[in-house]
Amino acid sequence: MDNFEEKLNVKVQELLGNYKKFTEKNNNSAGSRARKNAQELKNLLQELRVFVLAQQKDNKQSKKSKKNSDEE
Repeated sequence: MDNFEEKLNVKVQELLGNYKKFTEKNNNSAGSRARKNAQELKNLLQELRVFVLAQQKDNKQSKKSKKNSDEE
Protein backbone atom coordinates (compact mmCIF):
# COMPACT_ATOMS: atom_id res chain seq x y z
CA MET A 1 0.00 0.00 0.00
CA ASP A 2 3.06 2.28 -0.20
CA ASN A 3 2.17 3.93 -3.46
CA PHE A 4 -1.62 3.64 -3.17
CA GLU A 5 -2.17 7.38 -3.49
CA GLU A 6 -0.01 7.53 -6.60
CA LYS A 7 -1.86 4.62 -8.23
CA LEU A 8 -5.21 6.14 -7.30
CA ASN A 9 -4.31 9.54 -8.73
CA VAL A 10 -3.08 8.02 -11.99
CA LYS A 11 -6.22 5.92 -12.42
CA VAL A 12 -8.51 8.85 -11.62
CA GLN A 13 -6.70 11.10 -14.11
CA GLU A 14 -6.96 8.42 -16.80
CA LEU A 15 -10.66 7.98 -16.07
CA LEU A 16 -11.35 11.72 -16.18
CA GLY A 17 -9.46 12.14 -19.44
CA ASN A 18 -11.30 9.31 -21.13
CA TYR A 19 -14.65 10.41 -19.72
CA LYS A 20 -14.10 13.94 -21.02
CA LYS A 21 -13.26 12.62 -24.51
CA PHE A 22 -16.34 10.40 -24.42
CA THR A 23 -18.76 13.11 -23.32
CA GLU A 24 -17.38 16.10 -25.22
CA LYS A 25 -16.19 14.46 -28.43
CA ASN A 26 -18.58 11.47 -28.52
CA ASN A 27 -15.58 9.14 -28.78
CA ASN A 28 -16.95 5.65 -28.12
CA SER A 29 -13.47 4.17 -27.72
CA ALA A 30 -12.83 6.62 -24.90
CA GLY A 31 -16.07 5.46 -23.32
CA SER A 32 -14.84 1.89 -23.35
CA ARG A 33 -11.53 3.00 -21.83
CA ALA A 34 -13.42 4.97 -19.17
CA ARG A 35 -15.38 1.86 -18.24
CA LYS A 36 -12.12 -0.10 -18.01
CA ASN A 37 -10.60 2.65 -15.84
CA ALA A 38 -13.66 2.56 -13.57
CA GLN A 39 -13.28 -1.21 -13.17
CA GLU A 40 -9.59 -0.81 -12.33
CA LEU A 41 -10.49 1.83 -9.73
CA LYS A 42 -13.07 -0.51 -8.25
CA ASN A 43 -10.44 -3.25 -7.94
CA LEU A 44 -7.92 -0.83 -6.41
CA LEU A 45 -10.48 0.36 -3.88
CA GLN A 46 -11.37 -3.24 -3.03
CA GLU A 47 -7.69 -3.86 -2.24
CA LEU A 48 -7.81 -0.80 0.03
CA ARG A 49 -10.87 -2.15 1.83
CA VAL A 50 -9.15 -5.49 2.47
CA PHE A 51 -5.97 -3.74 3.67
CA VAL A 52 -7.88 -1.45 6.04
CA LEU A 53 -9.88 -4.34 7.48
CA ALA A 54 -6.73 -6.36 8.13
CA GLN A 55 -5.05 -3.34 9.73
CA GLN A 56 -8.08 -2.74 11.96
CA LYS A 57 -7.98 -6.35 13.13
CA ASP A 58 -4.27 -6.03 13.90
CA ASN A 59 -4.85 -2.78 15.79
CA LYS A 60 -7.65 -4.36 17.79
CA GLN A 61 -5.47 -7.36 18.68
CA SER A 62 -2.59 -5.07 19.70
CA LYS A 63 -4.83 -3.03 21.98
CA LYS A 64 -6.33 -6.17 23.48
CA SER A 65 -2.97 -7.77 24.19
CA LYS A 66 -1.60 -4.50 25.58
CA LYS A 67 -4.61 -4.17 27.86
CA ASN A 68 -4.16 -7.75 29.10
CA SER A 69 -0.46 -7.21 29.82
CA ASP A 70 -1.21 -3.97 31.67
CA GLU A 71 -3.73 -5.75 33.91
CA GLU A 72 -1.17 -8.34 35.02
